Amino acid sequence: MQERFLFRIWDKESQKYHNGMEVFDYMRGLLNEDKYVMEQATGLKDKNGKLIYEGDIFKAEVINSFDGDENLYKIIYGQVSWFDIESCFAFARYQPSDLFEIEIIGNIHENADLLGEE
Repeated sequence: MQERFLFRIWDKESQKYHNGMEVFDYMRGLLNEDKYVMEQATGLKDKNGKLIYEGDIFKAEVINSFDGDENLYKIIYGQVSWFDIESCFAFARYQPSDLFEIEIIGNIHENADLLGEE
């Protein structure tokens, strides 16, 4: 669960993600908070082994679903858990890989159109 403490920052001007020193500089207050958005990892991975971060958009398919149910969600950080407010999809109470097959398909900055949020 050490990956739970990884961060990335979205640079609003260059429209790309940074990690490494930029995250450290952001945490130390050296970067303008109006120009960057920091996102934390959940510590969980999708079905392809990709680490899930706050701000990611993922497709969740119910395992053993008869009708192939598939829904899109975004990861939002809350006080207790990682969740999607509108759909109440929560990671805190169970390991989602036991119930869903999760695949990251984008993020809220580069792919907002996937959720109809442009």
